[in-house]
Amino acid sequence: VGYTSLYNNTSGAQNTAVGYNTLNANTVNGSNTAVGDSALMVSTGQHNTATGATALRLNTTGEYNSGFGSGALYANTAGDNNVALGYNTLRFNQTGDNNVALGYNAGEGTSSNSFSNSTFLGYQTGLAVTTGSNNIMLGYKAGDNVTTGSNNVVIGYDIETSANSASNEL
Repeated sequence: VGYTSLYNNTSGAQNTAVGYNTLNANTVNGSNTAVGDSALMVSTGQHNTATGATALRLNTTGEYNSGFGSGALYANTAGDNNVALGYNTLRFNQTGDNNVALGYNAGEGTSSNSFSNSTFLGYQTGLAVTTGSNNIMLGYKAGDNVTTGSNNVVIGYDIETSANSASNEL
């Protein structure tokens, strides 16, 4: 339902598309759900759920992703098994796998980044992460300075690591 929704679909089954340009590029893959302007617009992956304007918009081959909120997992292209809930959560993660983000801008990152196996819970947690993986960040702005640091556990209100590239810190 919506202009150009499932426009190129030829044999993909069990897809649901509601909104302008949703699942526009899908041809043969199935089990996708897209609700919102341009959700899963260029996706050819399967088993993805996108709810919100531009959620998973640039997803191409990524599978088993769930993005809820405007801009959630926006730039994901080939990342798998990611869960993003909130405005711009995991927005710029492109190929990273197995991430969970909950909260406004949680794990948003910056243009062209990929990280994996991380959990971000709270407003702007992990906001600047680019390639740092295996991080756990909990609380308002927890670890918002980390860019390339990995294997960190950051818990609390506006707590940061000693440097943006710091690794293995608690």
